[in-house]
Amino acid sequence: LVPGSAQFLSGRRRAAGFWLAGYLLVLTIIFYLLFDPASGLSLAGRHWGWYLFYGFMVAMAADATRRPVPRIGVGGWCRLLAVYMALFIVPSLVIRGRYLESFRIAGGAMAPTLLGPHQAIDKHEVPGDCVFVDRAVYRRRAPQRGDIVAFRCSDLDHPQLRGQSVLVSRIVGLPGETLSIHPPGVLADGEPIPAPVAGTPGYMLAPPDRPEAVLRSPEDRLTLGQGQYLVLGDNSPSSLDSRYFGPVARSSILGKAVYVYSPAERKRWIP
Repeated sequence: LVPGSAQFLSGRRRAAGFWLAGYLLVLTIIFYLLFDPASGLSLAGRHWGWYLFYGFMVAMAADATRRPVPRIGVGGWCRLLAVYMALFIVPSLVIRGRYLESFRIAGGAMAPTLLGPHQAIDKHEVPGDCVFVDRAVYRRRAPQRGDIVAFRCSDLDHPQLRGQSVLVSRIVGLPGETLSIHPPGVLADGEPIPAPVAGTPGYMLAPPDRPEAVLRSPEDRLTLGQGQYLVLGDNSPSSLDSRYFGPVARSSILGKAVYVYSPAERKRWIP
């Protein structure tokens, strides 16, 4: 469970410290490469960073066989499990719950900014972008227009959201504003908000045959209350967003998307 534990239990304390320190160093290198857009490391594909990691694990396992490990009993296994949880499980849960969480983009609502699974020019399948979401940023400031956010769907009432837990969209409207869509832009209190990404069709109205939609014509208005945000996808024709299910509450926003870490060719920081 714990890197170096076999060496420790067999009485090789110095070797145990070496392998544990080496494991943490290799993990640090992997995370550094994952956050470096120029490194080429991602969750898929071949890279020397993954060869380093797996080679280290094989070498550590081979070294563990140099001396037999004594039987440690139930109490020993419980102590070993407690150390493992303290070193790895608890910190990872704290980081994921309060600071950083990862999501994979599942559809085309945010294209071309964020891509879901698609077919490349050479016909091979490309998985959706994987993004890190900063869960701490909105404890320091309020969400801003233009932020790409991940939000829970549990508080939204729309038939197409059943079975979906999290969506990713861009904040367009802020609390207290009255918004309407005048393609290809949005009006906030009468002032135009242009589409954020060049090369997209801009913001479109929901089809008039969608009775559940709240923004189906230029005359439709949506006034946001305290702590409410209008979210729209960059790829309006393929996006299920506030045009259909209305505003998103601040309490439903998990955090801001800050970094694409996979696939390797799309690694970059998100403004």
